[in-house]
Formats: sequence, C-alpha cells, structure tokens
Amino acid sequence: MDLILARRYVDLANFDPNRWALVAPGGDFAPLFIMAGELGPTFTPRRIATEPAFGSVSLTTLEFRAE
Repeated sequence: MDLILARRYVDLANFDPNRWALVAPGGDFAPLFIMAGELGPTFTPRRIATEPAFGSVSLTTLEFRAE
C-alpha cells in the first residue's frame, strides 16, 4: 500500500515474488498498472477505506484524483 500511495509503480512491479507469495492475494497488479499508465503522473492515489472481510483479508478502496 505504501508503494501505491507513493506512486512507486516501478518498485511495485519489481516486488519480491517470494514476499508476494506470502501475502497470497486473490489477484495481481495488472489492473493497477493499466490504470496508472493510462492516468499518468498527474493523478494522486488516496486510501478512502480499509475494511476487514472474511476474518483474514481486507477490502481497500482507493481514489485517484487529478492534481
């Protein structure tokens, strides 16, 4: 989350696959990378909400606003 909020998408793309496997998310970063590439550097991410769900995961909502 820190990398997303800091717009460090290259670092996110190079995230250690072994650490990623420990988190075991249900998806990957492809939709985020597509969106970030389309929006470009003029949009800033902001976490709107993080809510626990199903006792072991969380659902996080992000908003991307034009600067």
